[in-house]
Amino acid sequence: MGINLGISNLTDINPYNDILAGLHPTMEVTDIVIASGQNLKRGACLGKKTKGDFDTVAAGADAGNTGNGVLTLEATPTANGVKEGIYKVVFIGAGTDAGNFQVEDPDGIIIGSGNVGTLFNGVVKFTIADGTTDFVEGDIFNITVAFTPGSGKYYLWDTTASDGTEVLAGILGCDVDATEVDGKGFIYVHGEFMKDGLTAAQAINTGVYNDGAIVIKEVRA
Repeated sequence: MGINLGISNLTDINPYNDILAGLHPTMEVTDIVIASGQNLKRGACLGKKTKGDFDTVAAGADAGNTGNGVLTLEATPTANGVKEGIYKVVFIGAGTDAGNFQVEDPDGIIIGSGNVGTLFNGVVKFTIADGTTDFVEGDIFNITVAFTPGSGKYYLWDTTASDGTEVLAGILGCDVDATEVDGKGFIYVHGEFMKDGLTAAQAINTGVYNDGAIVIKEVRA
């Protein structure tokens, strides 16, 4: 004898219209805050604002320098993509009334090179003037970039940003209309997702994000 489950009709469901791409379990974070001014749909790729506006950008010469030239920051001393922390300007070549250097970001990655008397126009912007004593190899300037704390709210993922939202934090799991005021929702922070069902501030590429936690695919497993 069959068991009556009390079900007479099933709502037609087409899982291929959804954002999920695989059968692997997803992991959710609930009660996140969507910043006002956004009306987002399920499948929106989100970044978390971890940094606010610049607090300080300051430069100083290393105490052990031989050369006594001065590093002067530009009026707008940073560009989009600048990281919080200490940028090191290290002289790798010396000469009379001259010298060349390379710039390392706070993670120790070399981001460019430059010369005394010429604007270094990267994510940090400055000019080093020659002094009465020439620079030698190993002379260093430090440029410290600091931010105010971010709001911790969520915005559309934007790889061109530099406030934390350039990092994919998760996939919105529900519609949230935060047009007028902040809204609440939940995100998937682990799982496989269909590219065609997702939205972001830029074109979305398939691939693996967040150390493999989020996988964006063209087709389902």
